[in-house]
Amino acid sequence: MFRERLARQTGDNRLNYAYISYGTVCLVWGSTYLAIRIGVAGLPPALFAGLRFLAAGFLLFLINRWRGEKTFHDWAAVRTRIVVGILLLFAGNGLVVWAEEWVSSGTAALLVATVPLFMAVMDALTPGGKKKTSLLSWMGLAVGFAGVALLTGQPHAGARDERAVAGLLLASFFWAAGSVYAHRREMTGSILGGAAVEMLAGGAALSLVGLLTGEAPLFHPNPQGWEALAYLVVFGSLLGYTSYAYALQHLPAARVATYAYVNPVVAVILGSLVLHEAFTARVGLAAAVILGGVVMVQGAGWLPVVKQNAWFRRG
Repeated sequence: MFRERLARQTGDNRLNYAYISYGTVCLVWGSTYLAIRIGVAGLPPALFAGLRFLAAGFLLFLINRWRGEKTFHDWAAVRTRIVVGILLLFAGNGLVVWAEEWVSSGTAALLVATVPLFMAVMDALTPGGKKKTSLLSWMGLAVGFAGVALLTGQPHAGARDERAVAGLLLASFFWAAGSVYAHRREMTGSILGGAAVEMLAGGAALSLVGLLTGEAPLFHPNPQGWEALAYLVVFGSLLGYTSYAYALQHLPAARVATYAYVNPVVAVILGSLVLHEAFTARVGLAAAVILGGVVMVQGAGWLPVVKQNAWFRRG
């Protein structure tokens, strides 16, 4: 009896911690767009992002060693992690940081919310993906990209704004490609050790680009820049990622994935409050359309699972 009660209590505690972790991901990853916007106001983008991931990767590697976990089992696993790091962090996050020199943090978050739409397209059109895509998914894709057109079709958009929007959509594409690549390959080794390799690879590539493009003489952080960098290392990379990994271990993946709906809302609110970024009716409508399309695409994947649950069937 005591063992059963202890096991039940332990399970309840883990579930509570999992929901706390999920809430942490929603808030923290939504706030990183604001921190990036503050950081690039005075720091060159590639070195700013590169230093973030180098520092976070090194700290994760030390934590992994302290826990006594093996980082990887073979070099094939290391190569896979390096490719994932290049796609997600170097190409995906690097383009977000670059684009936020010209667009608001809320706009950046809304455009990055298109990642599930790109993933659905890749899953439908590439070998190894789903053989059949539902009508709801295609409708969701159309709705989501219509929202992107509404958000980006500003009447007075300049060339820099257009390049920034293109960069954010390209960032979403690379993030989706890296996620699909990682999902279709066996990821051996510890979670923290693998994340450390990905961050070190992405950080090294970003830092190299920054040095080759002459950003070093421009790297003179002010107090706000150091604060933004520290926040992204500690909260965005370390706390955010470990919370995400814990939530995935104890909650359904589809439920955890809904953080993508919350992040843009958090980013838009923080951008309005802290940096006084404009929140117009057009932005609000575009946000609703984009997130509605994402919900339709995600919902098309969840519906067959829901129908199989015992509570859904009658009789």
